[in-house]
Amino acid sequence: MAERRRKGPAQIVTSGRLLALLDRFYDMDVDDLTWMHGVAEAIEPLVDCGAGVFASAIPSVPGYTMSVANRGYDGEAAWGRVGDLLPRSIVTRLVRQMPISNADKSPAPDIRRLGPIVHGIMGVHSCSGITASRADGFFAISIPAPTRGVVFWPEHDRPLWDRIVAHLSAAFRLRRDRDQRPRLVFDARGRLLHAERDVVADPTLPTLRQAAGAVAQARNRRGSPAKVLAAWRALYQGDWSIVESVQRDGRRLLLARPNAPLALAEQGAPAPRPRQEPAPSPARPSLSPAERRVLEALASGSSNKAIAYQLGLADSTVSTLLARAARKLGCRNRIELTVAARAARGDDAPLGREP
Repeated sequence: MAERRRKGPAQIVTSGRLLALLDRFYDMDVDDLTWMHGVAEAIEPLVDCGAGVFASAIPSVPGYTMSVANRGYDGEAAWGRVGDLLPRSIVTRLVRQMPISNADKSPAPDIRRLGPIVHGIMGVHSCSGITASRADGFFAISIPAPTRGVVFWPEHDRPLWDRIVAHLSAAFRLRRDRDQRPRLVFDARGRLLHAERDVVADPTLPTLRQAAGAVAQARNRRGSPAKVLAAWRALYQGDWSIVESVQRDGRRLLLARPNAPLALAEQGAPAPRPRQEPAPSPARPSLSPAERRVLEALASGSSNKAIAYQLGLADSTVSTLLARAARKLGCRNRIELTVAARAARGDDAPLGREP
């Protein structure tokens, strides 16, 4: 359970509550604002520290319009007060530093310094965040703590929450292309019902069929939340997402949708370079699609294990892809590689040096 120094209203994550949460994540049949309210409503009992929660969708473009869904806390008013006093670039970088964040827990000195300022403007003691990113913006669940007595910060169950956030990120990316027709349709037992002509011969089809069967078993057999999430991975080889759809007659279908390209540019990210070194060659290194995917996940602050789960890869494959990308970009360590990935995503320079 997330760290709490006294009992709060938050509920324990059970398999039933987890599946209900995933249903809200992957509800592609509602508009964006309805989806935001649904996600906030479903996640609030699992994370609330006594002040409610609020969801924010913030595009990464100048002149942005923020959307907010409040659940017991007026996030829109709070963001307005913060925005009046701090530059937007600082606020957005504070929010999207990590998939699960809390300024007090951050290894970055600048974030620990600025966090209390933002919290004071918000009128809370502290605020944790759960963030999903994509190329055109990000979606955040903010969890304010009114007093020192309660804080949301997963410790023993951090792997569980890392996987929950991976699904939120996958669902948030899918919403950008939710009108796209599914290429594969499976029944609730994982049996293939329909396949577009161009994917019948796809070599990943057997893996997708197995994945669909695992999703169905996760719902039907339940088990612990950890077992449910072990079966129900967020993405498959980074190329597909499996989404459940409840039909009007009550039948559950599993729809496989191709993932849109992630945020990194086709020609790769510019490498950060130490001071007093000559400028690199104008030619940019060529990154493979797999390397771009792991770099995009790295830019969001995910660990190797979380990246592996999110992209449906082995841990060793993630390590290999990151090492290969680092060589191509001339990055000497993970910090420089993260900086390069965030620069390619369009972020400003990070506030601190996270590992």
